[in-house]
Amino acid sequence: MPDEEIDPLFDELLSSVGSAATCRPGRPLHETASRSGFYSNQMISEDVLKVPDPRPALRRAAAPTLILRGQCEYKRWEIAREYRDVIPGAKLVHVPGAGHVIDAEQPGLHRSAVTAFLTGRPLPLTPYTGRNAPPTTRR
Repeated sequence: MPDEEIDPLFDELLSSVGSAATCRPGRPLHETASRSGFYSNQMISEDVLKVPDPRPALRRAAAPTLILRGQCEYKRWEIAREYRDVIPGAKLVHVPGAGHVIDAEQPGLHRSAVTAFLTGRPLPLTPYTGRNAPPTTRR
């Protein structure tokens, strides 16, 4: 199927199941329409199985890094923690009341965190430094 046929079907699928990736399953999720297309999503998923382990390169990263993780994120906590621990100086912010799509559930907090990080101002939430998942995090 060409992009112009499959992408609207993919958007419909994501719209119908998207709330499962939030703190409020069953409630409509209103997110921007700038999703990646079906094929680019599938190619990224396929590529992740083929690329070399990125951790050695990430350990040498010199760019400031902000990692945002929603309270109800469906991906394992250890993934975010590992990025924080591997990238030198990375800051991990645990965002309450948000799942995988932080900018859709907590747009103001998302915007203020990213803006503060990019402008060198204090973050609106204290970076999380614990080893174990925050108490309200899904596994």
